[in-house]
Amino acid sequence: MRHPAEKYIPTLVLILVFAMARGQEININVPLSQPRLLEVEAGPDVRDYTGGEVTLGEEVVVTGGTPDFIYRWEDGSGNTWTGELITVSGYGDYILTVTDANRCTDADAITVIDAVTASMRTPDQHPLYPNPANGMVSIPPEGLSGQITLEITATTGSVVFQKKIEKTGPDPVPLEIGHIPPGMYLVRISDGQHTVLHTLVIE
Repeated sequence: MRHPAEKYIPTLVLILVFAMARGQEININVPLSQPRLLEVEAGPDVRDYTGGEVTLGEEVVVTGGTPDFIYRWEDGSGNTWTGELITVSGYGDYILTVTDANRCTDADAITVIDAVTASMRTPDQHPLYPNPANGMVSIPPEGLSGQITLEITATTGSVVFQKKIEKTGPDPVPLEIGHIPPGMYLVRISDGQHTVLHTLVIE
């Protein structure tokens, strides 16, 4: 990321040249503090969803970074929306990626849980482990079977890893991720009929 003080460099050079030519001493104070790290919280999950439309983004909190911000949402089917507030009509995971004026990004997710699933689901029933991860991560079974596609996507939307696995048992699948740079990612697990999304932090 370009340091904010870099825009002052051409002007500083000219001032110093003129000052040296006239034999003058000059003191220049330039703020060198970096902007605060961009962090986003998409808001709480939506539970007991019974159908119809639901608005996401009403409790988004963005701290740090440099305005203006760009808001981009994505669901498990690859549909995308722009804007802080969106209206959706289906359950599942919705990933919010925020990009600031310096092109720094951060992401968080909201899960819309239908009423039946909410009554049976416990938090982190099938989590990625460990998360944050470094080197290896275990992918949960998710109840999927047959040929499963694992896809890891960066917050910019680019796919950084994709692999097909033949899933025959209930055990988690170990996955080597040491080659993927640190950051926040979206993990999409699909057997062609069902898709499950997770957010993964790689350190």
